[in-house]
Order: sequence, then structure tokens, then C-alpha cells
Amino acid sequence: MSTYLTKREKQIGAAIAVFTLAGFLFTWLPFIVSPNTYKAAKGAHPLEYLLVGVAMVVAALIGLLFSRRLIGGALFMILAFGPWGNSILLGFPALAFGAFTAFKRDPKTIAARREEAERRREERQAAKLAAKTGSKGGKPVPAPSKRYTPPQSSRRRTKKNN
Repeated sequence: MSTYLTKREKQIGAAIAVFTLAGFLFTWLPFIVSPNTYKAAKGAHPLEYLLVGVAMVVAALIGLLFSRRLIGGALFMILAFGPWGNSILLGFPALAFGAFTAFKRDPKTIAARREEAERRREERQAAKLAAKTGSKGGKPVPAPSKRYTPPQSSRRRTKKNN
């Protein structure tokens, strides 16, 4: 499996990170600009939520720079569950990208595994065929025994047989 991101995947990840950053700004900037619309019962100040979101985007971009598929994908999946407030749908592109990159398999590796499984299957079938025909490839066919007694048919006792 390829453990490194391709150049195209890095570009897509950077675009999604910029989109996510814009989503955080869209979500929290109106509350920072006009604090009268912010309700104190929501918890922390909106500026803190915005800074946490920006820090998460920066962490995801650093994960892209390391080029490791699993690290970048995991950071983007974590980014999707950031402080979105009511705009949780804006994090879904980051979740989709993270899941795609973290769990993507290399087609060459998959093809090699399938070929190996097919080769093993053919070897087992050839061994079974050789065993049935009695050739040297499998177990030898036993000689018929003179002491062999075939099994007796078991009859259930019914009123007619008594």
C-alpha cells in the first residue's frame, strides 16, 4: 500500500482546508464583529472557537506536508468535528477527504494479493487432482483391504419389523 499522498491529493486537501477555514470564518466572524448577537449561555467566546478552528486547519495542513496518508487523513477527519456551531455540514468535505485518504488502498498491492490468492488456489486444486488420480504429486491411494467390512444399513425398528 502506498503510504504517501500524491501531489493531486495534496492539492485537493489544501483546497478543502481553505474551504474549511472559510467555513470557520463564516461561522464565527459575525459573532466577533457584532458581539450583541452572541449569547453568553453558549459557552466560550466566539473568538476562542475561531482560534481553535484555525489551529485545527493549520494542523491538518501540516499533516499534508508530512505526506503520510494515515496522518493526513486522520487530521482531516478530526478537523471535521471541530467547533462548527450550527454549521456542522461545512465539515463534511473534510471528513470525506480524510476517510478517503486514510483508508485508500494501492491498486498495485490489491492486484498482487489477488494474483497470490489465485496462485495458491490453483496449487491446491492441482494437489487435489493429483491425489485423486494417484500420481506422485499428492497422497498415494491406499491398497484395498481384505479385512474391510462395509457398514451395515441401519434400520429403525418399527412395528412391522418386530
